[in-house]
Amino acid sequence: MHREWLLIVLLSAAGCRNTEAKGSKQLTLAVFMSGVFTNQSEIAGGQTFLTGLDLTLELLNNDSRLLPGYFLNTSIVDPRCGGTDATRGLFEQIIQPPTKIMIVGADCSVSSAPIATLAPYWNLVQISPLSTSPQLEDNATYPTFLRTVASDSNIIMGITSLMLHFGWSRMAVLVQQEAIFTTVLSRLRDTLETLKLKPALEFTFATGENTESIVHSLSQSSGRIVFVNTYPTHAAEILCQSYHLGLTPRNGYLWIYFAWYPSGWWVLPGGYSPLSCSAAEIQDMLQYSIYINYQPYVPTSELNLATDIQGLTRAQFDQMFQERLTKIHATGTSLQDQVPYIVDAIWAAGLGLNATLGQNFALDNFTYDSNNTSALIYQNTKNLRFRGMTGIVSFDANGGRTGMVRYFQYRSNGTGSITEGHLIGVVPSSGSVLFEDELSDIFPYGVPIDKEELYISHALFAVYTVISSLGILFAVGILIFNLVFAKTRVVKPSSPYLNVIIIVGAILFYIDVILFGVDGGITSSAIASSLCMARIWVASLAFTLVFGTVFVKTWRVYYIFSNARKQRKTYKKVDAISLPSESVV
Repeated sequence: MHREWLLIVLLSAAGCRNTEAKGSKQLTLAVFMSGVFTNQSEIAGGQTFLTGLDLTLELLNNDSRLLPGYFLNTSIVDPRCGGTDATRGLFEQIIQPPTKIMIVGADCSVSSAPIATLAPYWNLVQISPLSTSPQLEDNATYPTFLRTVASDSNIIMGITSLMLHFGWSRMAVLVQQEAIFTTVLSRLRDTLETLKLKPALEFTFATGENTESIVHSLSQSSGRIVFVNTYPTHAAEILCQSYHLGLTPRNGYLWIYFAWYPSGWWVLPGGYSPLSCSAAEIQDMLQYSIYINYQPYVPTSELNLATDIQGLTRAQFDQMFQERLTKIHATGTSLQDQVPYIVDAIWAAGLGLNATLGQNFALDNFTYDSNNTSALIYQNTKNLRFRGMTGIVSFDANGGRTGMVRYFQYRSNGTGSITEGHLIGVVPSSGSVLFEDELSDIFPYGVPIDKEELYISHALFAVYTVISSLGILFAVGILIFNLVFAKTRVVKPSSPYLNVIIIVGAILFYIDVILFGVDGGITSSAIASSLCMARIWVASLAFTLVFGTVFVKTWRVYYIFSNARKQRKTYKKVDAISLPSESVV
């Protein structure tokens, strides 16, 4: 395919900002970041991104070990988190000088996909810090695409590891009909089939559609392990609607979310949600829910470890970043947590170019026809391994971020708000889940089950308990009668001491009726689980005592009447139990 015809499009001016530089030869990165020139709330945070970008470029250009003789510059494009603006912006970057040597971005997957499709025609390597769509894993369609964030398809490993660990066989998925989410659903279907687990209960809706109907359908289903496969705005609506229908962790539900949701994502403009959930209700709904991360995580204990970015620790960089925001009179946003991924993407681009420069390639001679140079830049960047602000940065075979599945939980901080980032477990290379906390702390209401539990009604349990109690009293009365009148002429031939064994077995049967009625609706899950084995043992013992003794008495009758030479014998009371070899009359 010829690339020239792709440029015959109507181009309009898109916001663009170049970082001025002096001195050395210039290398320019085309940077795609949404919100840098808009005030749209759904992509707010552009100023935050730019501040992190400028700080990183300053650190990189001041590092004498990197790109000697060159100065890294940027040309900024605002794709507005859309595919059309991203495509137009790419064409403008190609047409307008200077020649761009790499692409960093975009942040939204819907913007990165068209860029990654077109970039190879101009031999441009693209590295995205925030695009998580599994669609971008296709190396055939996106041969020059890399990213410093993990694909959303990795959440499937985290979900299925939990299912296998707890013996869950089915889950429910709420799916927004966007490529980023339907691709995850498709991968989930294949994985569940491979593991021979039941297909997920799927509830889909279109972008902008009211989610109340699908939440109601979920409440009518047996699904209790729920994966929210949507954008944060719809997730917040689902959160509140689910609370009003009682689908809370307190009632046995486990909600699983993406880790890339911004901090405080459940707070929508104008209130907590269109259904006006209070802060306390949101807390009750979110607390003990889980979000799954697949990439190196920098715990508090490692914030003071030096990175390969100018030897700075994560804590030092965060301080510099906050000072820079204060200096320009800007405030951080909920997207501030994503800045470290942008830092690592810029640094990876610098390291990749530096490695290529070290192989005696003149980077300033790069053109859009430089096939070999592009391939070398891609391979050198893909082979990187360094400690960045988000941990160890390296790439897998598909150009995605390598890492480890980590489970985090939303917890109440005791002041009426939710705390994020509480690590509760990991999935190491062995594949089995290792929990950092006790299960009683992770699931204080009991480990969720993957289907609805049906409990015996309290009224029915009370009726059967009364009937069984009357049976026990009657059996005790018969037991006393047998013991008191055991030597009487009427009772003695019936083997009263065998009758006692039968009566004890009958009492155990009546007790077992009561035990079978005690379930999770009456007592705690722990006690109900303990009673599960007790019921089986009591039932087995009762059956053995009753029917075993009845069999003995029946065999005695058979023995007597089948014996051709009958004898009259006086027997002791033990003879009825010990089964003498001679006939008993």
